[in-house]
Amino acid sequence: MRRQRLAHQPWNLRTVAPTRQAGSDDATEAAERAPAPTPEVKKQASSVALSKQEIADDFTAIRGTRPPRWPKKRPRMVQQQLDLLYLGLWLADVAPGSYKIEER
Repeated sequence: MRRQRLAHQPWNLRTVAPTRQAGSDDATEAAERAPAPTPEVKKQASSVALSKQEIADDFTAIRGTRPPRWPKKRPRMVQQQLDLLYLGLWLADVAPGSYKIEER
């Protein structure tokens, strides 16, 4: 008899927390204590695309030398942090022309 009862028990024996009623006192107290929502102010995004010549001129004015032909590779940890901060940054390089498929 005991074997049959053990065979029918589920593997997950944790108890389920009881659900709260919609009109419970805890919910109303929490709503009263919560701060009033503030309206969000949208920031205006600003970005300027510079030509290679403008970049070279700025680089020459600041460092006094020409810019390097290839950018230096960042350390792996720095690149991972940037990827976490700016999730879609790498998407700027993706274009439909990058994935041209020849139809047969």
